[in-house]
Amino acid sequence: MSWPDRRVADALAERVASLPPVMQRADQELARLRQALVQAWAEIAELRVLADHDSLTGLANRRRMMAELEDVVEDCRRHGGDASLVFMDLNRLKMLNDSHGHQAGDAAIVHVARIIRESLHGGFAARFGGDEFALVFRNLTEADARARAASIADRIARSPLFCDGIEHRLSVSFGVTAICPSLSVKTLLARADKAMYAEKRVA
Repeated sequence: MSWPDRRVADALAERVASLPPVMQRADQELARLRQALVQAWAEIAELRVLADHDSLTGLANRRRMMAELEDVVEDCRRHGGDASLVFMDLNRLKMLNDSHGHQAGDAAIVHVARIIRESLHGGFAARFGGDEFALVFRNLTEADARARAASIADRIARSPLFCDGIEHRLSVSFGVTAICPSLSVKTLLARADKAMYAEKRVA
């Protein structure tokens, strides 16, 4: 605390000390209530973050992504413009879990999430569930979003994961669909999911 702040605190302490006992207690109770309110707001803010984010990766969670998609579809409906949805799936995660344990699997999910976060360039990403990620790109055509997703996939393939001294090469499959305002969020998700699994079968 700086010197002026100490002077203010000392002056307030003297003022409170000079008040009648009843007013002193009221002043102290007001200060206690003010502190409790500040703490309550901080806890509410923390709960909001927890409610909207995946605890393992720190990315948005499925609930938050659904809200984001609703917003993007509504924006496209009102103002037009391009937007795209990407579904991305970590390949052979079960094999990694079976061979090296779930700790290695979790490390792989965190590793991929970090690369996605660093490669968004204005996009929005969420861990949609398990080994699946969803990415939304406003102002990107389907072709541009596909190129962005391919770049992310390439970076993941070139960034090995080291877990307990063992190098693991990771890969992802992805599917892309343009966000059309005439389609529901459910339909858009189904399209991106279908495109992703079509690529996954090839991989």
